[in-house]
Amino acid sequence: MRFIVRGGRSRPGRLDPLRRICAGRDLVSSVHGRLAINLMDDPWRIAQHMQVLEASLEVAAEIGAVNYMLHGGLTPQQQAPGVEDAFARGQSAPAKPPRRPARWA
Repeated sequence: MRFIVRGGRSRPGRLDPLRRICAGRDLVSSVHGRLAINLMDDPWRIAQHMQVLEASLEVAAEIGAVNYMLHGGLTPQQQAPGVEDAFARGQSAPAKPPRRPARWA
């Protein structure tokens, strides 16, 4: 089940096997977001991280997940102002949440 999300988009053909495995089971599932999603990254990459986050949320909704766990991110060791800026990016990136999957509407 590799690469259900690739290039910031979900790949329906890759999602079908996972959807079949989860279908009809009496489960309440949680999905752990990709560790590669880093909302504390350099500002020029935040849009790409949000695109991957949105696609990952769509996949989670497709399999019926009710919880989605995401770590805010990480930043390389740097001077205090750089860390403060990264923390602010991590806090403000979700301020404009990704499009909510229709299944969760």
